[in-house]
Amino acid sequence: MQIAGMIFQTRSSAYPFVVSAITPDAPVITNVKVSGSTIKVTYKAAANATGYDVVLGTSSKKENGETRPYHYGNHKVLNLKEGTVTATFKNVPKGTWVVGMHAFNRISEDGKKVFSPWSNLKKATVK
Repeated sequence: MQIAGMIFQTRSSAYPFVVSAITPDAPVITNVKVSGSTIKVTYKAAANATGYDVVLGTSSKKENGETRPYHYGNHKVLNLKEGTVTATFKNVPKGTWVVGMHAFNRISEDGKKVFSPWSNLKKATVK
């Protein structure tokens, strides 16, 4: 590169690398039960998952080719352990909610969370 009559040379070495990861399957929500202001979500475990995040949104939105719950604020249960198949939300305000979830694992080489696609979405109405 030449700037104002001076010559600068940059040196860098490239080190190719590959990070491998196994993406978990999407979990499947099988039942959503509303009792008063409590919503209980039951789902089928996903292959290659070590945990789950379940959220209640006030709407849904298509993002990156997937439809997911949106505007969920504090209405989320995160980091449910492998083997758990229910999530319970208490004191949910009145209204119609969209329930969705995704699975994750940390079995990539760099130890970061690898998320599944979003599950099917179900509606729940708190009266």
